[in-house]
Amino acid sequence: MTITPHPSLDDATLLTLVRDPRTPLQCWAADAACAGLDVDPYFSEDGEPDAAALALCATCPVATHCLATALAHEEVEGFRFGWWGGMSPEGRDRISARLGLGFADLSLDLEDLPLPQRIRRLRADDHTVPQIAASCGCTERTVYRHLTASA
Repeated sequence: MTITPHPSLDDATLLTLVRDPRTPLQCWAADAACAGLDVDPYFSEDGEPDAAALALCATCPVATHCLATALAHEEVEGFRFGWWGGMSPEGRDRISARLGLGFADLSLDLEDLPLPQRIRRLRADDHTVPQIAASCGCTERTVYRHLTASA
């Protein structure tokens, strides 16, 4: 299930938002349709948010800013997780490819990375949450907390 955030938004505008250094600061968040609500439905374990959560994205006045924030973070962090601006990780993959975005080179040894970065890198490499928790010596809840905190 994918919702197009704002069909009238062109790629040039989205790329401008992705490159804007203010976008990752989420100055737009107070205006989001989900402001003040539990965001867990956007970061579900099975990867599918509920329909009510996505319905909010369809009405959100800042969905494109939300999408741009995810793309900006993902370009640096090197992984996609959760639903942003009504778009799945797979949908953002397609947008990223279309815009010519990529992931930063994260060729460091995992053991040299701080725990939050190690968790995000393992997730980017398609490890499951239980595998990541076992590998990092932490609980699954800690893994989810670090994944959602960076998203």
